[in-house]
Amino acid sequence: ITIDAAANDSDIIFKETDGGVDTTYLTLDGSDGGSATFNHNIQMVDSAQLRIGNDNDLILSMDGTQGQIHGVQGNLLLDAEADLILDAKGNDILLKADGTQFGEITNSSTDLVIKSTTSDKDILFKGNDGGSAITALTLDMSNAGEAIFNGAALARGAVVQRSYVTLTSTTQLTS
Repeated sequence: ITIDAAANDSDIIFKETDGGVDTTYLTLDGSDGGSATFNHNIQMVDSAQLRIGNDNDLILSMDGTQGQIHGVQGNLLLDAEADLILDAKGNDILLKADGTQFGEITNSSTDLVIKSTTSDKDILFKGNDGGSAITALTLDMSNAGEAIFNGAALARGAVVQRSYVTLTSTTQLTS
């Protein structure tokens, strides 16, 4: 079946009467290479995929419980004119590389938790110092989170050092 809008740059329009009102549901724009403009939602059944690009470079899918965006070729850019918002009702944002989790950002009673999830792997704070990449701070997870500063550590408030002593007798307690 061929539907052909024979006039140059003409549109193909799908209309129906809904509640006594003529409504355009879909317009295929002949002057814009066939761009499709839908009047309302595009709905697909579970496990269907929306594939974009000549080689299916971007795939959007939903299996009924999990939605996925696959950038099959190259990078995937999320670019917002205003803010980029990550809103996870389960409180966790999981960071993975090739399916393996290496980090996590969590809301714990409105405390922000940044976690390295791989055993004994560090959290590094890096920056650019005069054109050179530096590691400003390393939190060493193989040593109970010991903080290793690359330069001086400056404190604007009080610095408190805590030390713990195990008491073995009441004599030590009174002294």
